[in-house]
Amino acid sequence: MERSAVARVARGVVAVGLVGALLAGCTSDRTSHAGPAQDDAGPTAAELRDQGGADGTTDNQGSTAFAQGMEALDGQGRRDFAVGNSFFNQNWVMAPASTEARDGLGPIFNAQSCSSCHFEDGRGQPPADDDDPERGLLMRLSVLDEDGDPQPHPVYGSQFQDRSIRKVPAEGSVHIEVTEEPGTYPDGTAYSLGRPTYTLRNPAGEEITGIVVSPRVAPAMMGVGLLENVPASVIEAQADPDDADGDGVSGRAHLVEDPDTGEEVLGRFGWKAAVPTIRAQTTAAFANDIGITSKEQPDQPCTAAQVECTAAKHGGEPEIDAAKVDKIEFYSRTLAVPARRDVGSKTTTAGQQAFGDALQARIVSGPVHPKRHYRMKTRGLADPHLSRSLAGMHENPQRHWTLETLAEEANLSRARFAEHFHQIMGLPPISYLAALRMSVAQELLLRGRPAKVAATRAGYSSAAAFTRAFVRSVGQSPTQWLAARAQS
Repeated sequence: MERSAVARVARGVVAVGLVGALLAGCTSDRTSHAGPAQDDAGPTAAELRDQGGADGTTDNQGSTAFAQGMEALDGQGRRDFAVGNSFFNQNWVMAPASTEARDGLGPIFNAQSCSSCHFEDGRGQPPADDDDPERGLLMRLSVLDEDGDPQPHPVYGSQFQDRSIRKVPAEGSVHIEVTEEPGTYPDGTAYSLGRPTYTLRNPAGEEITGIVVSPRVAPAMMGVGLLENVPASVIEAQADPDDADGDGVSGRAHLVEDPDTGEEVLGRFGWKAAVPTIRAQTTAAFANDIGITSKEQPDQPCTAAQVECTAAKHGGEPEIDAAKVDKIEFYSRTLAVPARRDVGSKTTTAGQQAFGDALQARIVSGPVHPKRHYRMKTRGLADPHLSRSLAGMHENPQRHWTLETLAEEANLSRARFAEHFHQIMGLPPISYLAALRMSVAQELLLRGRPAKVAATRAGYSSAAAFTRAFVRSVGQSPTQWLAARAQS
């Protein structure tokens, strides 16, 4: 059962980074202000903590850390949680069966239970090769229409079911081939990464050609209830399609259709936040992953071409009743998040610094290799359209630059300027500006200037806004960053 893992939750805090992760890669028509660094929108971490985030964590650090209920659950809540847990771990069987409460598996499916993919409510594990059991991996399929838009495959639908009940052919098998790709970190340490190649074999029907395949690994379950309780306005306020704040995260709120009302609402769950509610995600996973119908998902994932699949016996209409869905939904919603470990330890602090340094380097260089970055900047200054914009940013970083004013300097439309700048420089103009401002501020700090002065000269609206941007970018406060530099 596929779930979205788009939350970063610390003890007692639903982090603002959660909504940034949710937004990444999604689509809508929202636009974003592209000016200098401003005070953050939405509630602060302390305000979110006061809303009850601490009750959504657990101190359990063992093998069942992801399967704990929230501390705020009362006696009845814990009983409902336990019942939901039992349904979550229940293996479904082929219909008809003497155990009518759990029959109806398939006819085609990927798993027999929720926990088959989310073992102990954790992340799925893709198989290393064909002999390794698949635990939480599924393949989404599509074919492109004349306009280049993805559509379900006419024979195999939108999901490749590699398992089936008796007398019904599975859609095929998944072959995985891993190629090792060695590399070296900047400090000289060698590494090797495995690049998987997926092939669909042994098709039950026509040959599988001309398809787009998307492998999906089931993410961990915890935190979905906390994500559900973040107000939509807070998430939408973090929309930042051009990475205007330079924190390395960009995206739009994904607005989707509510299956119950038909209204346009915020998507929160599933791949690219395409599902609006935990219940909708639960029932869709039952239908597509296990082949279990519900009131919300009354149809099996069989296409018209799959005759044996459509003719197979079912386990009732629907195969899972609303009461069971209620319990599983409640269980999913009230799963706690393990508290952060070793906060403040030397190892954690060193990792935070290394992560911040790597992120800052990524923001400054963008997708361009560091060795090419200088040449890219030179190309930008030599470009007749970009030279004035680049010179203006470097000469006056504290100016209230927007995408519009930068485009005016280049004598281009906003859209054309953004496209041309990204093509030449390797990153969006506002991301470049954010990285430049951070670089200017860091240089001023290293020269002994107070944080307030560095913030003003670099173009931040206040010292507080600068500090927040600095922490997001570097992973440390300006004071901590300076102290680390003094020790190195």
